[in-house]
Amino acid sequence: MKILTTVLINILFLSACSSPNRLEIKATPGGIYYLPAKVENVHIFVTGEALSNKPFRIVGTKNRTEILGNSFIKISGVASNISIENVKFINNVINEKESSALIEIGQAHKYTVTDISIKNSEITYTQKFNDQDVATQFFWIKVSANNVRITRCQFENKQNRLPIIHVDANYLNVVIENSAFLNVMPRKGEALEAIRIGLIDGNTNTIIRHNRFSNYHGDAETISCKADGVNISDNVFENSRSGVSVRFANSCIIKNNTFINTINPVRVAGRNNRIIGNTFKGSENSIVLMVGGKDNSPYGYTYPPVNDLSIIGNTFSENNYSLLLIRSGKDSILPDKVRYESNYSAIKSKKIKLLNRELTSNDFEFDKLKISSPPGNVTQEQTTYKVLLSK
Repeated sequence: MKILTTVLINILFLSACSSPNRLEIKATPGGIYYLPAKVENVHIFVTGEALSNKPFRIVGTKNRTEILGNSFIKISGVASNISIENVKFINNVINEKESSALIEIGQAHKYTVTDISIKNSEITYTQKFNDQDVATQFFWIKVSANNVRITRCQFENKQNRLPIIHVDANYLNVVIENSAFLNVMPRKGEALEAIRIGLIDGNTNTIIRHNRFSNYHGDAETISCKADGVNISDNVFENSRSGVSVRFANSCIIKNNTFINTINPVRVAGRNNRIIGNTFKGSENSIVLMVGGKDNSPYGYTYPPVNDLSIIGNTFSENNYSLLLIRSGKDSILPDKVRYESNYSAIKSKKIKLLNRELTSNDFEFDKLKISSPPGNVTQEQTTYKVLLSK
């Protein structure tokens, strides 16, 4: 592997090389590193500290620098106040042992990278990916750092295993905003969320806001919350298999999102979660509550019980305001302390207020409705129950 310094003339030569080259960039206060129009088969390593008022910028061309082949950007060591702008990854295949992601920000369980931003960039796959499951898996972006902002980006047609963006738990002030996640088809084996937060291993205050998820079918969880404290607001989900899943997480907020023709818009387990001010249109289902329990899984249960859940100020299309229960395996702990308040059913232009309810475990029964094939084609053995809420 050739090692190149941060001299622009060396980068211009990279596209002609068949083996990966190593490019080392050292951040300095107020510095700018300009990328050429095309970069191919380059492993870019970024270290160094800049200042909040004098960030270091890695900048592509006006029409976005194309980053091709076996290429990735890895920000590691001691690094701060670094911005990546105007890049476009196209049809990349990398080795996860060399980098876990096309853009890897920090390292798990280390806290030496902070204040990183990715702006006006794109990652796309336009060909048929040779998916070999774990052997060809990698994220597109992986975040293990505090104070990270991903904004005004577009991600399209990921096909291989692992989410587009994964954020490790126990890092603070990560924001994913004003971006688009487009055209991801079903994948055998799933494991292709758009965004996954945590792995049942801690807390976060990650914010996911003002994004668009369109024609996304890669997983039963388009956004997967597996860390406490995620805030998901003002996003649009359309023509997709799923929306938000709070699977192993507490104290999450799902607020002011719009779900249009989304098969399973919201699925919830855990404590102290809030579903507020959302709009559900064009789908048979709206909110699914998981039956909790314990079994022989590594975490002691398939799903944690739902407790202290608020469903407030949401607007449902005419027939999808009922809650659904999904029971997985032998789980048997019913939801409790569910506050259902100020919700509306919309019939054309008219809104009808639904009955306010304080639901306890006694309000959820196992004999309401049984469906042999649960919505979303979840692979676990499940039975679905419907809870009718009278208008």
